[in-house]
Amino acid sequence: ELLKVQRAWLDAYEKNDAATMNRLVGNGFVLTFADGGQQTKTELMYLTKAKAGEPSGVTFLTQDTKVSLYAKNVAVLRGMLITRWQDPSGGAAKEQQQRYTDTYVKRNGRWQIVASQLTNLTPK
Repeated sequence: ELLKVQRAWLDAYEKNDAATMNRLVGNGFVLTFADGGQQTKTELMYLTKAKAGEPSGVTFLTQDTKVSLYAKNVAVLRGMLITRWQDPSGGAAKEQQQRYTDTYVKRNGRWQIVASQLTNLTPK
């Protein structure tokens, strides 16, 4: 179930699907990037709505995902995130590999992501 929620969240990024993003991302969500920058749910929703329905041009794959459940309503997913995109100048395709830690909370019977942390494995 959690892997399906994670995939739906990544699909929402790829498709700029604001409705799905809003449903899957919990209030208080914070994404911490590898450089220490952060993005809140409010900021994420602003960006997603600004490009609503437009393909992002980015694809996300996950590998080696491990799921740890804590009680009945908290879960942590850890693994590798592979991000692929085309160079905007028409150059070669780009790829970045990162380790991720995602924290999910089950609220009102539905899993939502509330925190995500990324660590770079390869240069951008």
